[in-house]
Amino acid sequence: MRFNPLLIFFSVLLSLVFSASVNAQKAEIGFSIGASTYQGDISPLGWRLSFEGAHVARGMFLSLGLNEFISVKARYYTAQISASDENAISTFRTERNLHFKSGIREFSVVGELNLFGVIPSWRKFKFQPFVNVGIGVFKFNPQAKYRGVWYDLQPLGTEGQGLSDTDNELYNLTQLSIPMGFGLKYTFNDELVIAFEISPRWTFTDYLDDVSTQYPDLELLQQERGDLAVNLSYRSEKPIDAGTGASKSGRGNERENDWYIITALSVAYRFDPGVYLDRRKGFQGNWKCPYF
Repeated sequence: MRFNPLLIFFSVLLSLVFSASVNAQKAEIGFSIGASTYQGDISPLGWRLSFEGAHVARGMFLSLGLNEFISVKARYYTAQISASDENAISTFRTERNLHFKSGIREFSVVGELNLFGVIPSWRKFKFQPFVNVGIGVFKFNPQAKYRGVWYDLQPLGTEGQGLSDTDNELYNLTQLSIPMGFGLKYTFNDELVIAFEISPRWTFTDYLDDVSTQYPDLELLQQERGDLAVNLSYRSEKPIDAGTGASKSGRGNERENDWYIITALSVAYRFDPGVYLDRRKGFQGNWKCPYF
């Protein structure tokens, strides 16, 4: 069965709604729009929360309040990340001359703590700072452009993955992440809530950008994967070192995994699932048609 983050999101959404109706808790449903950025081996700058190369990110979510200050939120995001060595501040990266782009589809569940909600006398404030942390699963697919055409990089094994002289397998395009967020929420009334959040994702892969370790044996790569794989693996204008078959300085930094960050503005509708579901029942407790 193929992984489908959107299907998982709606399954969890329904379970949260019915759970809220049973436990008589408030829920929030809404959408988010913002920017997605990336931090990794092709990042032009050195700090994690850089907004360089931002793309539009879109999401939707359902949140269930467990009490006055703790809630659980299920959310689904679509985003894109990209970077290019052309914009790097280091000479090594500009000479390496790599680039990539990748779409991301993510489903996550996070626990959220309302910092003012911990103190009863502060719950009256309309502005509420919050933090959250959870677990997510996402799909990605790094691509690079060669002679005007974008190619998927993972099947090419640009760092020798899957070649006959190595046990290094192709990396998985479905990975786990740890989303960690902080932000500020404003409650207009009992039904409308607006929030701003910055949420880095700590991932368990160093291949969001298809760059992690050393250059492979380019002659073997050409024999087993063809010229395209070689051209997308080694893009520097410097001559290839004859002793190793590649650049002496390596290709990436395997000591740190890649990150992606979503910064978003959210609008949510707050409601009582129990009241709503009761209204959908007709005579003798049967469910009404949702359109009438």
